[in-house]
Amino acid sequence: MNKNTVETKKATSSNERHGRSLGREIAVFFLKFFLVRVGLMYLALYVATAIIYNGGLIAYFKLLGTNFAEAFNVMSEIMITPIGYLIFIISAGLTIPIYLRFCLRKEEMSFESLGFRRKHIPRYCVIGYIVGSSFITLASLIWILLGYAHPITTTFPNIGLIVAFFFAFLAQGLSEEIAFRAYFFTVLSRRHNAVLSSVISSIAFALLHVLGGTVSLLTFFNLTLFGLFACATFARFHNIWLLGALHGACNFFENNVFGLGLSTDTTNASLLNYSVSGPNALITGGSYGGLWGSAIGTAVMLVAIIIILIPKMTRKNNI
Repeated sequence: MNKNTVETKKATSSNERHGRSLGREIAVFFLKFFLVRVGLMYLALYVATAIIYNGGLIAYFKLLGTNFAEAFNVMSEIMITPIGYLIFIISAGLTIPIYLRFCLRKEEMSFESLGFRRKHIPRYCVIGYIVGSSFITLASLIWILLGYAHPITTTFPNIGLIVAFFFAFLAQGLSEEIAFRAYFFTVLSRRHNAVLSSVISSIAFALLHVLGGTVSLLTFFNLTLFGLFACATFARFHNIWLLGALHGACNFFENNVFGLGLSTDTTNASLLNYSVSGPNALITGGSYGGLWGSAIGTAVMLVAIIIILIPKMTRKNNI
């Protein structure tokens, strides 16, 4: 195959990618990113079951064949154990090489276009981590001051487990930012309005997080707001290190610093342990998810979006 033929094929492939309709872009994302993540999520659940359940997978599948409801409850209980949840989080990080291979080889995107800036990586990671941790810290302080957050007496935390969650959440945050911001938001923005692109990618992000769970409309709305904030941040700085660290910090501080995560039992895997409860479910988030199910989460994300958009409204600015 001569050089001209190769170049012609590359040009044709590039034109096809840039000429995709909105529906086709969504379909590609669903098949190449969404289903991969969901598939690894369920694989992680079975791995956790094999490790934790008495009798392993063989005993579990026997239970599944005789009592589906009980088997479902068993897996739900395994999921909220620290080890089960850690395996679940690690599975998200395993999508990173899969996503990058698709973006770099199939879509012929570059590391630079995905936001992997080479300069000042530690600086952006630290800034992102400070911002992400501040979201959860601010919400926690508001709950404490209002008398809605109550400390829970627990045994000394497992530091090794906390360290494992620290790195696992960083990997999970990076994987989701690659999928939803570096890829999906970017490819949609090639041919469509940036606002529309950010809304679509943010709704997809919220759908992944509410998948399989009972959530309120406010939870879905707040997760969408986080997605909009992340899109605006990526559009402004075009730095995936910043967003990956920010995302990982949010999850780590919620689950393993303040112990507020509702997805797992953090009694021995968190530096602090707080229970949020009170008469106003709009403030506490009720049974739907702490910060992301509360009006406090809405306020925090709206303020964050306004702050990130202020320079664009006035003048172009960079860190």
